[in-house]
Amino acid sequence: MNARYFLRAIKYLLFVSILLSIIVLILFYTSEHSSNIMPWQLFEGKYSQLIIFIIAISAIYPIFGYQKKEIIIGNSPDLIDEITRVMKNYQYNEEKIDGNIVTYRHRSFVVKLFRQFEDRITITFKEDGFADIEGIRKDIVRISSALERELNQRGEGEI
Repeated sequence: MNARYFLRAIKYLLFVSILLSIIVLILFYTSEHSSNIMPWQLFEGKYSQLIIFIIAISAIYPIFGYQKKEIIIGNSPDLIDEITRVMKNYQYNEEKIDGNIVTYRHRSFVVKLFRQFEDRITITFKEDGFADIEGIRKDIVRISSALERELNQRGEGEI
């Protein structure tokens, strides 16, 4: 298990704990209950099960929440400009270019916060017209299909 996975699991442990606490508090204070009961008393005798549930969700989510996908992008001198234009449509700004690796970060601080600052999309260019795109799964699916569509339409227009 690598350090990035472990860090993501810890972030989700905190996020799930806070989210569950907020939900329990909202439900507790918006419902009728005895005046001598407190929110944490709802889980008496079930603390270990609740902790195991939170840890399991936090440990499993990074497996399914992040993806690395190979896409066909072709070879073009203005490739990075076109990719950056597509990424701007999805609210991503270029973070840095390091050789054959380009990284993008989301513009919105609120989105970054809810994604625990794991909003980075990394595109690694390969020699053969392919690239690896890595990041949050739902964004990778949308962005990779948009990039392939956009870059392939460009390629068909040149023929």
